[in-house]
Amino acid sequence: MPFIEFYENLVLDMKARYQSILCNLFPVLSIKNLIEPFKSHQKNIDEAWVKLRKFLKESEDGGSVYRKMLEYGIGEEDALHDMIGLLLGGHDTSSQVLISAVYFTKKNPEVHAKLLGELTKLGIDGNSDYRTDETKDAIQECEYLDYVVKEILRIDCPTLYSLPYKTLEKVSIRNVEIPKGQR
Repeated sequence: MPFIEFYENLVLDMKARYQSILCNLFPVLSIKNLIEPFKSHQKNIDEAWVKLRKFLKESEDGGSVYRKMLEYGIGEEDALHDMIGLLLGGHDTSSQVLISAVYFTKKNPEVHAKLLGELTKLGIDGNSDYRTDETKDAIQECEYLDYVVKEILRIDCPTLYSLPYKTLEKVSIRNVEIPKGQR
């Protein structure tokens, strides 16, 4: 199975495990793989643990999150579970931000054109090697990109719906009135 297919299956299986109402009410159902999709996809999950363990043990990055967790005394099993959580959490929020970025920049062609112009001035184009330090530094220098990303996060925050909030009373923030009960 190609890695990308394996990863997609893993994400879907793990996401289903964490979002299933039955699994949250009765964790033993998923732990013992008594309900779908876990009965049929346990092979994917087992393979994921093997590959993740191997990858993390063979990694030479001493500053990795995994290595830091172990240095702080977190057990290997707990660290592995946390790494899966980071993969899933990062996957959802990152994909939403990227989708929002494409949507809003395409919806606002003047922003899209200005952003491409600013990046081009810094020597970044479709042929740039984004793995080099020079390109990474140039991207960091693009102030307009920083503004665009902040505005996208303001308009369509990836955690807005996962962390519900509601005003308990009428408030005013920078002269903007927010009524009681506003979500």
